[in-house]
Amino acid sequence: IDPVDITIASSGGNVTGSALATALQNTNVTLDTAGAGNCTGVSCTFSGANGDIFIKDDINVTAGSADTTLTLKANRNIFMDAGTSITRTGDYKLDTVLWADSDASGGGAIWLGNGNTVFSSSATTIASNGGDIILSGGSNLATGYAEGVNGVIGNGVTLDRAELLSNGGNIVVRG
Repeated sequence: IDPVDITIASSGGNVTGSALATALQNTNVTLDTAGAGNCTGVSCTFSGANGDIFIKDDINVTAGSADTTLTLKANRNIFMDAGTSITRTGDYKLDTVLWADSDASGGGAIWLGNGNTVFSSSATTIASNGGDIILSGGSNLATGYAEGVNGVIGNGVTLDRAELLSNGGNIVVRG
């Protein structure tokens, strides 16, 4: 079975940032593109057949009663659009995991700030409120790394006007 694509968008996608933010108030959420796709902690649909995750909508968690984890696990690439954010405010942490090339095929990148140009750029932010921020890849998240896509995306991890704000949590970038 080919992997699926997942698009986080305010409309026309597979799940909204608002739905993710609501779920993340008290529940861990995982979006996984492998096989027929899997969403844990939130309801979503699937499309495409490349194994990519596109973040085109803000995921801003502003309430809740527990530390939670957002895991975005892509067989291939994760693209976070310029100007979008993943944030947690209040008393609780949001561990944030962006996991590319999860099938370890040697082709999967993480690009924060996708769409920025020399003439127009907007900050892309991940603010975890004390939670860990992990940008990595491969079959083992702890030892693997995002590799990029040969001839298409040369870097495993691209931070294009990106802010990683952990407020005391760990920041891990492997790529």
